[in-house]
Amino acid sequence: MRFADSDALIRPSPVTISVALVNTDWAKKEPDLPRDFFLAYLRGARDFCQAYHGGSPRREIIDRLIRSPTETRPELLDEYVWPSSDPFGRVNVASMLDMQAWFARNKFIGTQLPADRLVDPRYADYAAQKLGPFVLEKAASPLAGCR
Repeated sequence: MRFADSDALIRPSPVTISVALVNTDWAKKEPDLPRDFFLAYLRGARDFCQAYHGGSPRREIIDRLIRSPTETRPELLDEYVWPSSDPFGRVNVASMLDMQAWFARNKFIGTQLPADRLVDPRYADYAAQKLGPFVLEKAASPLAGCR
């Protein structure tokens, strides 16, 4: 059984499925720690992007996943649609606001916040600057994500 690709079905895309959260009071007191964390996070996201497109880290990432309880059958990981990630740590704000509106319409939340209250790109910008450009190993990949 193959899972559907959310980016092929849901607009706006790419669908933001994961974000990093930080306690802003703590981050003000320890500014180097969240920056360093996000630098490591973005290195991992870039490896994941290369693997997503069939690049050199794919086998290592699949091996790591099967050692975790995520999925223990490597043959399925080659068939699953992997969620895309952003190699610069950007959040698709339109996607995030669309999800927030859905939660509000369905009464899971009472208040909708503006994007500038939800997204602070400083950590992603810092990490992307430190890491430099991202070049996809398999530029001919037909997959849309991680670009």
